[in-house]
Amino acid sequence: MSVAFWSIKLTNGKTVEVQPPEGYVLNVSHASISGNNNAVSVLKVITESIDGEPLEAVLGTLRSGKTDQFGLSLIFGYDVVTKFTITNSGDNNAEVFLSGYFQPGPLDEDDDEDIDSDDEVDSEEDDEDEEDESEEVKDDKKVEKKEEKKPEVKAAPVPAAPKTVAKEASKTPAKEPVKQPTKEVVKSTTKEVAKPVSKEVAKTDKKAATPAKPVAPPADDDDDDDDD
Repeated sequence: MSVAFWSIKLTNGKTVEVQPPEGYVLNVSHASISGNNNAVSVLKVITESIDGEPLEAVLGTLRSGKTDQFGLSLIFGYDVVTKFTITNSGDNNAEVFLSGYFQPGPLDEDDDEDIDSDDEVDSEEDDEDEEDESEEVKDDKKVEKKEEKKPEVKAAPVPAAPKTVAKEASKTPAKEPVKQPTKEVVKSTTKEVAKPVSKEVAKTDKKAATPAKPVAPPADDDDDDDDD
């Protein structure tokens, strides 16, 4: 808790001691009186000065019906016990209420040094963490660059399975072998070509080739009659 409300009740002739918790200070901000119209109360505080000497002071006078309350702005540290008291006149049964709040006090020099050292340690750790993170980022970038430079390895084509080759070969029809002529056929053809032409055929050819002789015209009958 950073701030906490505080309040006490004072009666005539009684002293109330107040000491804030360690690390906190007390802020007294308000005083008020409760009593009949003739009630008058004088508010006092007893504490120590900065030199450690006792210190007593009148904070104010409260009159019922005229000055029922007033504001204060007082701060008391936790290392000194503070005492409050009132003195009444007219109505001894009058009561005074003080109110304010506790709040965290200023740090001591030793505490400041401890905090500064802690802050320095924390800052050094943060710097080391940042350096580690930056180095990790650099390493990651180097690895990424190396991976980018590596050439892509292309996979070698997978040869077709022998089963598929056999199937494709079975689909294509086999060519029929060309039949070579036998030796007997070759011999018969050569003999027929080599046979000589017969004499009769040659003679007929010669006759046909020789031209026919011209035939003499027949004699006229008139010539024979003249001679007679």
